[in-house]
Parts: sequence; C-alpha cells; structure tokens
Amino acid sequence: MVPPFLYYTIIMKNYILTILCLAMAVNSHASDFVENGLYYNITSLSDLTVELAQPDNGHYSGDIIIPETVEYMSRTFSVTGINSDALSECNIGTLSFKDNIKSIGELSIGSVNTFRIEDSDIPLEMAENAYYWYWHHQRDPMSVYIGRNFVTDFDANLFGENCGAVSAEFGTKVTEIPNFLFDRCTTLETVKIPNSIETIGSGAFYETSVTSIQGLGITSIGTGAFDRCASLKSVEFSESLTSINEYAFAGCTSLTDFILPSNTHQLKVIDHSAFEDCTSLTSFVIPEGVCFVGSFAFAGCTSLESVKIPNSVIDFGNITGDQDNQIGNIFKGCKALKTIILGHNTPISTWENSFDASTYISATLKVPAGSSETYKKADYWKNFFDIQEDETIADELCTIGIKDENYYIPEVIEVSITDNYGEWYNYWSRQNCIVTQKGSSVNIKVKPEENYKLVSLNINGEDVISSVIKNEYTFSVNDNMELQIEPVFEYYPYQTIETDEATFEEQEDGSFAIIDIDENITEYIIPETLEDNNGKTCVISRIEANAFKNRVELTSVTIPATITSIGNGAFAGCVNLASIYVYHEEPITFGSAEARRASGSIFDGVNMETCILYVPYGCADKYKGATIWSDFQHIVEMESTSIKDVITSQANDGIWYTLSGHRVYGKPSKKGIYIKNGLKMYIK
Repeated sequence: MVPPFLYYTIIMKNYILTILCLAMAVNSHASDFVENGLYYNITSLSDLTVELAQPDNGHYSGDIIIPETVEYMSRTFSVTGINSDALSECNIGTLSFKDNIKSIGELSIGSVNTFRIEDSDIPLEMAENAYYWYWHHQRDPMSVYIGRNFVTDFDANLFGENCGAVSAEFGTKVTEIPNFLFDRCTTLETVKIPNSIETIGSGAFYETSVTSIQGLGITSIGTGAFDRCASLKSVEFSESLTSINEYAFAGCTSLTDFILPSNTHQLKVIDHSAFEDCTSLTSFVIPEGVCFVGSFAFAGCTSLESVKIPNSVIDFGNITGDQDNQIGNIFKGCKALKTIILGHNTPISTWENSFDASTYISATLKVPAGSSETYKKADYWKNFFDIQEDETIADELCTIGIKDENYYIPEVIEVSITDNYGEWYNYWSRQNCIVTQKGSSVNIKVKPEENYKLVSLNINGEDVISSVIKNEYTFSVNDNMELQIEPVFEYYPYQTIETDEATFEEQEDGSFAIIDIDENITEYIIPETLEDNNGKTCVISRIEANAFKNRVELTSVTIPATITSIGNGAFAGCVNLASIYVYHEEPITFGSAEARRASGSIFDGVNMETCILYVPYGCADKYKGATIWSDFQHIVEMESTSIKDVITSQANDGIWYTLSGHRVYGKPSKKGIYIKNGLKMYIK
C-alpha cells in the first residue's frame, strides 16, 4: 500500500510534467534568441553558428536582410543557414542574403516581393532535402535575382509552381543555370542572362511564360530547357553554342526567330525533337558545322516553309529519343514545307519517313550544281518530284571552317579486332559501341578529311591521342568489355609543302615541320628555311614524330640549329644511320619519359655504338650529359657551327672525301654531302 504523502507527491509530479509538455507543444518552434527583429537558432556552440528561425509568435513581414553575423551574450555568431520553417506564412517585401549562407535545405515560403541571392564566387550548396521550395500564399508578383552558382547532386525545383516570379535576373558570377530551377513557374515572363552563363540545365524554364531569351555566352542548352514555353517568340545565341539537346524548344508554339551568327561553326548537335511542334517557325537555317540532326528535330512545325542543310551534316535522323526509338521523321508533319536546300554534292543517307509524302510531291529540293543526277538516283532523295540545281549553294552551305577553327566527329571509322576466332572488322558510329573479348587486339584507323587533323581519340573516357601514330592506334583488351570510341578532328588549313626529297607541314606558329622524306634517300640535310605557297620564307623548326622512321637507306642526316623539337620515333628503324650532324649548341630535349615510352625512342633501332654524333665546337660535354644524346658512344665536335658551312661549294680545289671516309678525286659530280678541307659540303 502506497503511503498518502507519497501518493500525493506522485500526482503532483505527473501534473507538473503534463503542464511542461503542454507548454513545449504550444511553443515547439521557440527560437534560441532574437536580435533586431530576427529570430535565430544556435546550430553550433563550438563554431558559433546560427540559422534564421521562425518567429516565436506570428510571422515575418517587411524587409529581411539576413546579416552575416549577429551578437548574442557577448559572442559573435555567424549566420550560415535558414531553417526550413523560418519563412513560412511570411509577408516580405525584400528577402536578401549573402554568401555567409553556405547551405539551404527545403524551405516553406509565404509571400515575397523581391528574392535576392547576392553576388558571390562561393556557390550555394543545396542540402539533401532541398528538392523543392514550397511557396504558399504568394500575394504579389515576385522578382528574383540570383548572384551565385548552385551546388547540387540532384534536380532542385526551387522557383516552381505558385512562387509567383514574373522576372529573373542572373549575376555575372553565375556560370550555370541548374536543372528545373524554374520548372512550371507559369508566371515567369522575363529572364536576363549575362554572358558569363555557359550552360542552361535540363527543364530549367520548362512550361514558363518567357517571351524572349538572349544568351551570348551559352555553350549548351539542356534537355527540355524551354519545353512548352508557349509564349517564347525569339531566341538569340552566339557562336559559342555547341549543342541543342533533346526537346530543348519543343512545344514553343510562338517561336518565330531563332538567331545564330552566320559564321558559327561550334554548334555540332541539334538533338531529337529539339524544335518539335514549333508551329510558328516559317524558316530555319541549320548552321554550318552542325554534324548531327536528330529524329523528329522539326516534326510538327506546321508553318515551316524552307530549310537549309549544310554539307557538315553527316548524321541525318539517326539520333533517337523516347519515341519507341523511331529513326528519321525529321520533318514529319511539316505540311507547308516548300523548299529544302542541301549543301552536299554527294547525297547524305536519310530515311524515307524524314519527309511526308506530300512534301516529296510538292516541295522543291535544291542541290549543288552538277549533283542533280546523283540525287535522282539516291535512295529516298529520288522521291522528290522536283530536284533543281542551284549554283549559289556552294558559297552558302559548303564553306565549312574556311576562316574559323572547326571540329567534327566522323560518321564512321574502321576498327579491326583480332581474337581467338581470327580477324574481323567493325564500323563505329555514334549510336553503338563495339563489344570485345578478353585478349583481343584492337586496331583503330581514322581517315581525316582534307584540311583536318586528329586532335583527340577518346576510348571509354580516356584520350589516347599521345599514342596515336599516323592516325592509327592499336591496343590489347584485358577483359570482356564494350568500347566507346570518339575521334575528334580539328579544321587544320595549314599548308603542306612537298619537295623532291621531303614533305613539310605548317605549324600553328607559322613555322614548318618535316614530316616525311623519300625512302630512297641516303644522305639528307634538313634545310633551315623553305618558301611557302605564298612566297614567304619560313623557318623549319621541328622534326615530326616518325618523320624518318624505317628509312633503312639513310646513312647521314644534318639537323640545323633552327630545329627546336624532335618528335617520338623520329629516326626509329634507321638501322644504317652512320652519322648525325647537329648544329644546335644546346641539346634538344624530347619531352617526358612517359611520352617517350608511349611512342618509342627517337633513335630506336639506330646503332648508338657505331653512329657518330657530330656537335658544335665546345658542346660535346653538354651532349654527353643530355638525355638520349648521351647514349651515343661517339660524340665528336665540329669546327663549323653553322649549317651555312654545309651548303653548296663551287670550289674545285682541295681534297674531297665521302662521309664514309673514301677519297674522291676531283670535285664530286654526284649530288650529296662530302667533306672538303675538314668541312662538310653539299653538292647540289
């Protein structure tokens, strides 16, 4: 039996506990302190950090400028966050914060007239729960200013439905608009994008009411970035734009003007359905340099009357999306299409369903002069009832990269694979990958078009260009795997000069490199200069990789002081090379050891024990201490220090010897290099 006094004590404790619980329930969001009308929760006493909290009673109104620091109990706290309920039920004029706010999570927001994230180089991190910001009771139109990049691993729809934003402006510190930032913000009409922004993320302005876009620094437009923006009328981008991804402008039924500079060559991809159902477009010029036009790219553009397609397009309708992987259908439903202008002298492969039957019957296909008969025999192009030649097309659509740098990815490349079952061939394209078995040997061959050079060969994410020799790359597969191969070619309009003995190629700095010599040459002096196709005298500054490779007849070579670099494998396989004359007082270096291992030694196969290396007077010790040069067992100093001492002599006097030491009686009559009175002479 419980004593009466103890029973009374238990009842009172339970009563007090109940009262405390009720009090805590009534004021469950009580803040830690208040300063200048703003409420705060302490998030770390050790770091002295706080976050903006919801008022203990009521909600915020007026302007809120979140400070960087706040004083409390003789301590200075840094304001680093905003509590998820801090702005719930608010009625704010201006909300502003700086980069002291490091991270923001999910927010519940009442009504805000001006929302400002001030300029900063420090990105704003989105917490894991920041998938949405919930906007409630938005009473007035809101303007948004964003001055920082966002850091997030997920799609954060921050200014979505019900936020009431009518205008958005981005600061010059911003370089990327994240995915779905204004997704379904149907009130948004005006967007200002500075030149600093390079990327517009997927769905960033999906189903908004923006009327125009100007992005002169944009390089990439994400999937569905402006999908279903029915009020969008005009779009302007600069030559920096490289890709328009799938559905980027699909459903923009008011779009009439899509502006790009006429000289742009950077845009490579117009992905599938990019302009599908843009029912107000009347004409479209696909910019020069575009390589890929995806399926359904312009399907449903019911007002489209004319389109121009440059000869840079190599893939026409093969990029598919989620429409049951249907290929073609590029101009499906374009009932008003009257004129198609093609820049290809040779018909590009296409699909019968790329155009409607009515288009084949009623539209005119214009092609370059002299190519109409070819088109009349080509699959599907021959379906056009009216094919006409146009002499102006060559000037308008066939001038890819004449003045500007230009890159392209070829449609196919040849890949040979040797495995346990023998050798077989495959042709890589953008739509597939190559399956290989463990132990296979893979050889990749690429054939650049005229005036292009291979600048990158990416295999499963790794660029192997440093190991490519004469546009070929061979490697072994260590495991069963799928190969994804992407070669990239750069427009390279530099001159190539061919002489009777050698071939030279212009470099980026205007000098020339020797890239090949005649296989029958026994003795060769690399000239210091040559005259280019414009009559200009140019320096020869480099021996290209593999330039003299496997020239087994070569016994002597002279390298002038103008040569400053020698590529890997330059003299590999020159097994009979007996003498090398170098007129460079400082030994030429050969790059990293790793690069040399990748492509073989410069002199691989040359007999370093017998081949004599002749160097300028007083420089032998330098060469004996230099990488690779020190491998030569015989390094001899020359009296002459200039290649000019080697050039043609007209004198008949003196005693002449061949480079191998045999005396010649009288002046030599055969062209080549000789020694007279201790100096090398070249008889032309």
